[in-house]
Amino acid sequence: MSNTSTKFRLVAVDDLDPEQGATVEDDLIGSTIVGRYTIQAHLGGGGMAEVYRARDEQLGIDVAIKMLRPELATGEMRARLVQEARAAAQVRHPNLVRVFGTGKTTHSAYIAMELLGGPNLETYLRERPGGRLPWNEVLELLLPALAALHAVHERGDVHRDIKPGNILVAHEPGCPPRTVVIDLGLVKPDRALRDVAGPPTTEVGRVLCTPGYASPEQAAQLPVDRRSDVYSMAITLYRVLAGRAPFHNARGKPIYVWFHHHVNVDPTLLVDAAGDADIPVNAAPEQPAAPPEQPAAPRIELTAATHRELARRLHAVQVCADEDIGNLERLAVAVHIDTTGRVSAHVPNAADTTLSRCLSAVLQHRTPTPPSRPMYFVHNYNLRATTPRSP
Repeated sequence: MSNTSTKFRLVAVDDLDPEQGATVEDDLIGSTIVGRYTIQAHLGGGGMAEVYRARDEQLGIDVAIKMLRPELATGEMRARLVQEARAAAQVRHPNLVRVFGTGKTTHSAYIAMELLGGPNLETYLRERPGGRLPWNEVLELLLPALAALHAVHERGDVHRDIKPGNILVAHEPGCPPRTVVIDLGLVKPDRALRDVAGPPTTEVGRVLCTPGYASPEQAAQLPVDRRSDVYSMAITLYRVLAGRAPFHNARGKPIYVWFHHHVNVDPTLLVDAAGDADIPVNAAPEQPAAPPEQPAAPRIELTAATHRELARRLHAVQVCADEDIGNLERLAVAVHIDTTGRVSAHVPNAADTTLSRCLSAVLQHRTPTPPSRPMYFVHNYNLRATTPRSP
């Protein structure tokens, strides 16, 4: 193995910002792209592209034209824009932006897509009290966006840049606000489905993401799959409900600080971050009342009780870690509870290991009240770093 370490260049991805319009050259206004799209106005800009309102002279409709900044229109970035267009065009969903076409110009590349009226979710939140929304309104807005993301996943792609800035809140006359997932500029085939003939991938040593919403895998420069998007959507949900992102104290600090938080730091519980938001602890439908002749079963906070039981076994977990690897300050344990109340545990994605077998033995027990359906969660142990025993 080489002793040289890999240097990573971290590239943050900016949101589309309508306020950047005043600083953009207006040379394109009034010009016609590829003999078809007449540029009418600049709508906003981001880190890699500008977006314009244009008239499709062939179809007689107004469209949005997303055009790469000329200084960034490398071969990779042009190919990435084409990849974005193809990914969006191959998924038909009412909450995913529609793409009409893509192409290249002398100095850039573009996508022609539907023109949607309304701000992105980040801008939409700035106009609301406390920069957040009531939980019931959040469900109405984000569940359709989550369904659109699922459609992208089912097609075999990963978005890789889910955040409020990439969810548009479209306003159509006579209709309630509608969220639309936009900007598939970082879309990539799911690693489980990728093959050597797939579209271009990011060059080695470069990480494209938005630090505040990056998944732990992105932060650690690991391959990602659809679960990365689910994490980013969860961060988005937290932001919308609490009025701030979970690791807001990293704002203004270097990117690696954000990444450290995503990988190693537990976020403030939502119930503490938004204590006055009246967010239901359990939004599941209530069970029907028991017949009069039978007393209703007491409501058991099963997860909390299980966490307390797991916490009591810290010493046994410490012994398992010391005997296996040692020098470990933190250990994540995947816990499963079946409908009989049986608790089993192992190291995530490494069930068939010595450490997992030890954890299974010391953490196995039965809960006093079995859940109605299987439960799965991750319990984190803070350990004392010790030197591993000699074999």
